[in-house]
Amino acid sequence: MVCACATAAQSTSPAPTPASLQPFIKANCTECHDADVDKGGLDLTALPYGSDPRSHERWVRVYDRVTSGEMPPPKKARPDAAQAKAFLATLEKDLTTQHLAMRGTVLRRLNRIEYRNTIEDLLGQEVGLYEDLPEDALSHGFDTNGEALGLSDVHLRRYLAAAETVLANQELREAAPTRSTRTLSMAETGGGSRALKENMWLKRDDGAVILFSAGQFPSTVVDNLKLTEGGVYSVRMDVEIYQSDQPLLVELWHGNFGKGSDNRIVGYQKLLPGKPQQIALTAWFRTGDTIRPLIDGMKYPQEAKKAGVEFLKAYKGKGLVVTGITVDGPIDASAAFRGQRLLFGDLPVKLPPPATRGRPAGTPTVTSNNSKGDGARQLKVFAAAAFRRPASDAQVSPYVALLTDELTKGADFREAMMTAASAILCAPEFLFLIEQPQAKTQRLDDHAIASRLSYLFTRSTPDDELLRAASAGELRTPSGMRAQTERLLKGPRLERFLSDFTDGWLNLRDIAATNPDRKLYPEYDDQLRFAMVQETRAFIAELIARNLPATNLVRSDFAMLNERLAKQYDVPGVEGTAIRAVKLPAGSQRGGLLTQGAVLKVSANGTATSPIIRGVYVMERVLGFHPPPPPPGIAGLEPDTRGAVTIKDQLSKHRELESCNGCHQIIDPPGFALESFDVIGGWRERVRSLDQGERLKADRFGQRVGYKLGPAVDASGEIVGAGAFKDFEEFRGLLAKQQDRITANLVARVLAFGTGREMGFSDRAVITRLVKQAGPTAGVRDLLHLAVQSDIFLSK
Repeated sequence: MVCACATAAQSTSPAPTPASLQPFIKANCTECHDADVDKGGLDLTALPYGSDPRSHERWVRVYDRVTSGEMPPPKKARPDAAQAKAFLATLEKDLTTQHLAMRGTVLRRLNRIEYRNTIEDLLGQEVGLYEDLPEDALSHGFDTNGEALGLSDVHLRRYLAAAETVLANQELREAAPTRSTRTLSMAETGGGSRALKENMWLKRDDGAVILFSAGQFPSTVVDNLKLTEGGVYSVRMDVEIYQSDQPLLVELWHGNFGKGSDNRIVGYQKLLPGKPQQIALTAWFRTGDTIRPLIDGMKYPQEAKKAGVEFLKAYKGKGLVVTGITVDGPIDASAAFRGQRLLFGDLPVKLPPPATRGRPAGTPTVTSNNSKGDGARQLKVFAAAAFRRPASDAQVSPYVALLTDELTKGADFREAMMTAASAILCAPEFLFLIEQPQAKTQRLDDHAIASRLSYLFTRSTPDDELLRAASAGELRTPSGMRAQTERLLKGPRLERFLSDFTDGWLNLRDIAATNPDRKLYPEYDDQLRFAMVQETRAFIAELIARNLPATNLVRSDFAMLNERLAKQYDVPGVEGTAIRAVKLPAGSQRGGLLTQGAVLKVSANGTATSPIIRGVYVMERVLGFHPPPPPPGIAGLEPDTRGAVTIKDQLSKHRELESCNGCHQIIDPPGFALESFDVIGGWRERVRSLDQGERLKADRFGQRVGYKLGPAVDASGEIVGAGAFKDFEEFRGLLAKQQDRITANLVARVLAFGTGREMGFSDRAVITRLVKQAGPTAGVRDLLHLAVQSDIFLSK
């Protein structure tokens, strides 16, 4: 979908460069950028003057490079200061006017994550629609940009199918579900029953079951939960280590474990010997969902199968005792009943008899003595919840007509309501964020602001309290906005923001895109990858919760660690699998985003690091500088994995090219500094090699390795306008001094994610004012409040 104003701009005739700018351009620019020379593909004598988004972007680049002193190049004569000031003032004014005319969030569709969250929160059930919907396009890393979120025939068909599926599976109940607690035995599971029968596990006289296998076979799937309705449940296994003084690592999975099912790792837990402990998960469970613990380091004695149970009783190997399993839930019974209330209110529901071997399950019936009247009333309630604002009779009338038509054709009341509700879930008012601004101020109405705020921090539809505040006009006041923002920042759904925002801003969604070479990085495993992502998201959560300054993004005195990460980072004294804030020892290289394994991994490939890629990553995602693409015909660099030549040596020749040097002198230095970290975030002083270099007997963990140590790392460089650095620590100090840029970039990223459009030239002044208003000591939480109360967030 294309912004209408951008389309209009592209259809007009190219505008010439104003006469007031031409003397400066002729004196300082056209020697390299006219029709004859055209360096970097830029001819300023023919470039339209911002009459379309692409030419506007190029003029913005001209403005930025003249402002920074990068252009004209240092070797050329410097322009007259007064002329440069006048040139920039005119250009700034015109670029602001141009961007104001072009900007504006287009009609933004819910992306597939938002669609899934909205359906689940609306109906009070987890439906797993994500994989059934088309993948969304990205713009500047985010999947919330309106211009990238088109709507094709494929989308419409998939959305209709998804709506029909979720409504067909909507659980109906004769009464609201009640919370209960049940106790189960591992002996009653499918795997347990077989394992005990075949002498692979051992059952004690007290009913506890001793596991001797890792959990693949015999299976440790707890398949006797037998949940009859979906909801939030707490499932707890009471366990203790058997016959061992060594800890055990448990990898916990959640899913239904059927063929082709969507199962996922939900965490790791280190069990300690000598005391009872619990393996627990509180999450949304669908009917049929359960848990599966996999225990690292356990090996079943094969001879026990033939030798019999007496052998296991005398066996001295380690095991895991499961004394019992407790199931509690549904914990939030009202949420599980929400969809039924929206669709049918208090109308009586009759459930069919349960399925038997000779008879399939029937369908529930909903009794109404006034099908059209009850249907019209409930469709208005459902439409208001789906549309995220009160629904008028005129808006609901097509769906009431559809209900009436279905009833006339012989459908029962429940079927007819589901058909009409499916149509509501395919309506533009549901699929898109409708944002109609006020004509004079361009400020969004209260319900549009509520939706923006909710989809930013909860990634879903506004809850009842936020909709109430919108209807009461409370979001028009700073205090009202602050109160609702604070409530959302303290709510459980903030985890969605942390996940989706970091996926886009820091590209964490690509954490599994590459697999590090196992010969070069044998210490990398799934547990480390899982902890890496947890670390970065927990770090951002900590900055918000403690309202710490944004400079912590590049240098902090703490890190969010567990035992596995601490071992990787050489931080002593950290035990267990729980991520928590750890005070870093003096002289530690850790602290801040750029030292975190997830960030360092997604900015490298599985074999080697690249200063160019990491340099661009730092400039774009930390400082907000977007370097232009390389000139055509310039080949990329391939790292020398033999260890004979460093990437810095290769780049020194690359930078000798005049067409490359201008950008590389800006983007390469951050990448040079990050050469102190390998592709999985480990600190290094020498590059690992599979060919040339010094052979090692063992690594720092005492494990035998197949790699060698190649050339020494050179992490020195020079930041243009900031100074030289000899290592990563000095670089980090120089970077931390650019506090305003770091803060401005964070605010811009939050606003781009929340408004559904990329920040442009006219937004710069607003963001600069916000940063100035915040001051040097403002915390990240304060910045979020300023962002959502800014004109950018509250306006179209």
